[in-house]
Amino acid sequence: MTQQQNNQQVVEREFGWDDTLTEDPKEFVLLPAADYDFRILSFERGRYTPGPTSKMPACNEANLKVEIINPMDPTGESNPVLKYRLFLHSRTEGMLSAFFASIGLKEKGQPAQMNWNLVPGATGKCSVKIKLYNGNQYNEVAKFIPRYDLEPQTQQVGYQAPVQQTAQPVQTAPTTPTGNFTSGKF
Repeated sequence: MTQQQNNQQVVEREFGWDDTLTEDPKEFVLLPAADYDFRILSFERGRYTPGPTSKMPACNEANLKVEIINPMDPTGESNPVLKYRLFLHSRTEGMLSAFFASIGLKEKGQPAQMNWNLVPGATGKCSVKIKLYNGNQYNEVAKFIPRYDLEPQTQQVGYQAPVQQTAQPVQTAPTTPTGNFTSGKF
């Protein structure tokens, strides 16, 4: 498999036990809690298997890799990639609707079929929060923001009858002669 990075093709490969490492680790970036643009890098189909204390029953799940666009880094090198799971169950239909509405694939008040082929590469806006786990702070997607909540609502203008214009009498001001003009017969 290959990846494109800065117009150079990088070949992915398996390392041998004695290979040399040349890349430095990427710096961990913790973004402040806020709303950010995002891009879906990939998604994988999976199956959720509940544990003994789970509230969610067994169901399909979509495992997303969500790249959060860091507005402070125009190069995109410090964009964090967050994992997010969407459970395909009636209990989470609101979250599924919010996700598809955030990437522009669901309109408000309209049913929409989930088209997973359009998900990789899709963009939208989400709220990111900071999660504390085992004494460490991490970013986490809190919610996806539907596009129709972001775009200004245009007013629906009803039918308006055309305005009829009536001819108004035109009044002209009398002109006064100037120069060598003499009124009368010629």
